[in-house]
Amino acid sequence: MIRKMMGAAAMVATTVSAAEAIQPPQPPAAAQAPALPASPVDPARLAAAQRMVAAMWPDAGFEEAMGAGLRDGVAEYTRPDPHAEQRDPHHAERMRLTVEATTLESRRMLGVLVPEIRTLAARYYARSMSLAEIEEAARFYATPAGQRFAVGSFVIFADPAAARAFSPPNDPALMAAFGRIGTRIDTATAHLRPQRPPAPAASDEEEFEAVPLPDETLPPPPMGVAPPAPPPPPPRMPVAEHEIAPPAPPTPPPLPPVDPARLAAARSAAALIWPDEAFSQPLPLPRLLATVLAIPLSTFGDMLPLPPGPDRNGTVGDFLGRTDPNFREGATIAAGILSEELPRTLPLIAPHFRTGVAELYARRFSEADLADASRFYASPAGRAVARNSFSPMVDPEFVQGLILLAPRLIAQGTAAMARVRQATAHLPPPRPAPAPKHDDHDEDDHDHDSDDQDRQD
Repeated sequence: MIRKMMGAAAMVATTVSAAEAIQPPQPPAAAQAPALPASPVDPARLAAAQRMVAAMWPDAGFEEAMGAGLRDGVAEYTRPDPHAEQRDPHHAERMRLTVEATTLESRRMLGVLVPEIRTLAARYYARSMSLAEIEEAARFYATPAGQRFAVGSFVIFADPAAARAFSPPNDPALMAAFGRIGTRIDTATAHLRPQRPPAPAASDEEEFEAVPLPDETLPPPPMGVAPPAPPPPPPRMPVAEHEIAPPAPPTPPPLPPVDPARLAAARSAAALIWPDEAFSQPLPLPRLLATVLAIPLSTFGDMLPLPPGPDRNGTVGDFLGRTDPNFREGATIAAGILSEELPRTLPLIAPHFRTGVAELYARRFSEADLADASRFYASPAGRAVARNSFSPMVDPEFVQGLILLAPRLIAQGTAAMARVRQATAHLPPPRPAPAPKHDDHDEDDHDHDSDDQDRQD
C-alpha cells in the first residue's frame, strides 16, 4: 500500500543539483495534533515489526521510485510548449528550476514523514501478526533477494504499465455486484432524502400550446412555395492565443514481449502475494468512519479554509454535516453496508489484479528472485503478510495517524512553493495571456449604416 502511495506522491521529482545551493525557506509552523489513545502493543512484537517494516519499505525503494518512476511525469511537465514560450522566453528555465526546487522539498518531506509512516505500519503489523511471523518476515526482507524484491516492488507500481494492475475490465459479474451494493445503499437511505412535492395537477381550463418534438415531422409548405432556407452558420471567430490547446504528448511505444518462463514464474508468485484472502478481509468501515468524523478541526490549525464561527471548534463530522443534518446517519448506514458487501465483492477483482501485477513482476524480477519470493509467501509468515496487503488502508488507527500527519504535509507543500518562488525570482514574469477577442459585428453594422446615411445625404 505504501509503495503505491509513495510512487504517486513522488511524481514531482527529478535531479536536485541546482536547487541544493538555494537556502531553504523556513516552513510555517504546523499545528500540533492532540494526543490520541493508541491500542496497546506488545513491546517485543513492536520492536520486531519495526525491523520488518524498515526492511519491507527501505530507503532505497523510495529513492529509486522517486528517480525511476517519475521520469515520464517530469518529461511531460518540462517538455517544450511553444504557446507558453511565446509569452515567456524563460519558460524552459522556469520549468527546470521549478522541478529541481520541488524535488528537493519532496525528498525533505519523505525524510520527515516516512519514518512516522513506518511506525504506524509497525504498530499495525504488531497487532495483526505473531512474533514468530514478524521475525521470519524480517529475516526474509533483510536477505539480498528480499531487498531486491522490496526495492523492485516500489518501482513497478510507478511503471507506466502499472495501470493495468488497477484497471479491471468491465466484468459483468463485478458490475452487477457493485450495482447491487448501490441499490442496497439507496434503499436503506431513502428515508433520509428530502421528498419532492408532488407536481400540481393540470386544470381542465388551462390551455397548453402544442410544441412539436424534435423528432416530429412538420407539415410541408404549400404548393409553389419554396421551403425556408436554413440559417447561415455563425461567423467563425478567431481563436485567442490562450485558447489554443497544446499538442498532445506522443504515444508511448509498445512494451516488449515478456519472456514466457518469467511470466509463468511471476504468475505463480502473484497468486501467493495477492491471494483472494487479501481481498476478502473484514472491513471495519463503521469504526473507521466514526474515527475520522471525531477528529477535531483544530488538528489542522489554520491550514483549512474554514469560515469563522463555531465550526472551528467542532469535529470533521460537524463540518461535513453543516449542510445536511442527515449526513452522519446516511454515511454510517452506507459504511455498514459496504463493510458487509465489499469482502464478498472485491475478490472478483483479484484475478484481474493478479494478471496485471504478474506482467509487472515478469518485467522487473528474475526467475530466481520470483522463486525466492514465492517460497517466502508460501510460508506461514508470508501468508500473514499477504493476508494484510490491503488491511492497513482501512485500519482506523493507521488511517487516523496518516490524517494527523496532514498539517505537516501541508507545511511541507507550503515550503515547496516558497522554494519555487525563491528559485525563479530572478526570472522576469511571463507576459499575461491576451484577452479574448470580442464580436465586432455590431460595430461593423453600425459603420455600414452610417455610410448609407452619408450617401443618402
